[in-house]
Amino acid sequence: MALNKANTKALADLAQAISEGGQALARKQAEIIQKNAEEITKYFKDATSLRSPEAGIAKHADFTKSAVDSAIANSSELLEISNKCNNEAREIITKRVSSVITELTQPVAKNSVVSESSKDTRRKAEAA
Repeated sequence: MALNKANTKALADLAQAISEGGQALARKQAEIIQKNAEEITKYFKDATSLRSPEAGIAKHADFTKSAVDSAIANSSELLEISNKCNNEAREIITKRVSSVITELTQPVAKNSVVSESSKDTRRKAEAA
C-alpha cells in the first residue's frame, strides 16, 4: 500500500514538473512570437520609407541577419528550458526507481539473514 502511495506521489510530482516545463516553453514561445511580430512590423514600416533600392537591399540584409541571430538565440533558450524540464523529470523518476529497488530488496535481505540464522540453529541442533 505504501509503495502505491509513493508511486502515486512520484507520478503527481512528475506531472507537475512536466506541466511547469510545458508552461515555461509556451510562455517563451509566445514571447518569441510577440517579439518577431514587432520586428517584422518595424521592418515593413522602415522599408516603405526607403528611397533607393540599395537602401532596401541593405535594410533587408540587416533584417535577415538579425532574424537568423535571433532564431539561434531563441532556439538555445528553448533548448535550455526543455533540458531543465527533462532533468527535473529524470530526477523524480530516478529517485523513485531507486526507492522502489531499495524497498523491494530490503525484505529479501532480511529473509536471507533469517534463513542463514535458521540454518545455523538447525546445524547446531543436529550437531548436538
